[in-house]
Amino acid sequence: MSKLKTSVNLAAAPLVLLLALFFAGRMIASKQQPARNPPKVAIARVDVNRVSPETVRPKIYTYGNTQSYLTTTLSSQVSGEILKIAPSFEVGLTVSKGDLLVEIDAADYEAILTERQSALASAEQTLAEEETNSRLAAEDWVDSGRKLETASDYTLRKPQLAAAKSAVSAARAAVDKASLDVSRTKITAPFDAIVESRTASPGNVVTSGANLGTLVARKRIEARLPLTPEQVTQFGLEQIKRTPPIAHLTTTTLPGVTWEAKITRVEPSVDVKSQTLWVIAEVEDPFAKAETFLPVGAFVNAVIDGEELDDVIRFSEIAVVEDSYVWVVSPENKLVKQPLEIAYSNAGEILARIAAPLYDYPLNVVARPLASFQAGQPVQIASPTLTSL
Repeated sequence: MSKLKTSVNLAAAPLVLLLALFFAGRMIASKQQPARNPPKVAIARVDVNRVSPETVRPKIYTYGNTQSYLTTTLSSQVSGEILKIAPSFEVGLTVSKGDLLVEIDAADYEAILTERQSALASAEQTLAEEETNSRLAAEDWVDSGRKLETASDYTLRKPQLAAAKSAVSAARAAVDKASLDVSRTKITAPFDAIVESRTASPGNVVTSGANLGTLVARKRIEARLPLTPEQVTQFGLEQIKRTPPIAHLTTTTLPGVTWEAKITRVEPSVDVKSQTLWVIAEVEDPFAKAETFLPVGAFVNAVIDGEELDDVIRFSEIAVVEDSYVWVVSPENKLVKQPLEIAYSNAGEILARIAAPLYDYPLNVVARPLASFQAGQPVQIASPTLTSL
């Protein structure tokens, strides 16, 4: 009996398994699948600049150092003891052309001048005597019945007369030299200037050529400014001949002060490596106000007005891609490449012209394009009120 029961159970087991699998499959098939939603597309938000063509006078930024228009080192041309120093001959003070600065003891030179004047008087007396003797010799020769043309030069005392004349000339030159030495004991300012340094003091004994101090001209000061080849093309060197451009100078030495400098000339050579060209800007009367004077040797930043450019658009440097195009947001809020031609770039700003604008002005130019941008990509303007640069 047990064997029969076991046999029945073994025969029914596969049938039960098949039935279980059948009902499980029906249940899985009848289970409702969840609805699948399409993936959301992320739309980039971009800042834009609304730009239109305009006439722009580009700014050229450069830098340099100031230098004196005229600098002179005062030197003694005679030797002697310094008796007097002018009160104005102090560092930082102004002097005018002809002002007495240093006086050297002139006693020795005045004594020499007296001697030379005495020698000149003696030579002039000798000359007068020789002129008389020469005239008398000629009269005696004629009175003797002989023709004057037959008399020798020695008889007419011509060599003696010539020697006397030469002696007078030499004596007069010696007087002039002694007089000049006396005048050189008084050293004056050669032009209107600022005293940059002074080494002379009363009681010093100086020799000829000794350094007494340095003067710089106060009429004007110069700034030597470099220009790159690109800046030169926008600068217009011919403009210097017509109307000298103006450079606005500032320095950290005196913050908050600006000086106008007129660019008057161009140096004839360029830097071999960088091809930099140097221009000279002049500031008139830089020492007029003691509280805002432009010092010699100061580092200055310069801003120069270039020539006007018509129908150009301002772009920030980061907005222009590969120096050839910008991303524009179309009326349908899609990205489009707008080709352009760069007219000038400097200090993070680009001025460019658009030959064929894709849309009416003003154009919505993406301010900070991404490398992942694709033409036709939908975007959303984050700051539609942002104006042009």
